[in-house]
Amino acid sequence: MHSEVTAAPQGPVDILDLLLAAPNSEPVAGQEALTRLIRRAVTKDQPRPTAKAAVAPARRPVLVPPPAPARPHKVKTTHYLDGAVHARLGALREHLAEAPHAKSHGRISKSRIVETALRQALDDYEAKGPQSRLAQALETSPDEA
Repeated sequence: MHSEVTAAPQGPVDILDLLLAAPNSEPVAGQEALTRLIRRAVTKDQPRPTAKAAVAPARRPVLVPPPAPARPHKVKTTHYLDGAVHARLGALREHLAEAPHAKSHGRISKSRIVETALRQALDDYEAKGPQSRLAQALETSPDEA
């Protein structure tokens, strides 16, 4: 019996080049090993059937806080106030910010105070017209323009 010993190839062999270059009917050295490797890799990615159905551990429900309500669109405006009124507004803001309930009601700003007061004055005027406190105050106060 005569056995032939072939020398190992020098350097790495690119089996893909060999497969693409070879005719379809002719097997390429290493093709079977490559096929086994590919099949093994594919089966690793697929879940294996088990004899018993695995019971998934119970998960706690994830509590997602509800989305915060959308803030209304604000428009920047500029208005001039009498110095004394401006000082009173600042003092009121400080007083309200230091009140015990202030933390639970959000940040107290001068803009928030002015907007709340203006909203109340407008609601009163729309409900009572010339009999509203705003209309009465404007009739009795001098023009300060």
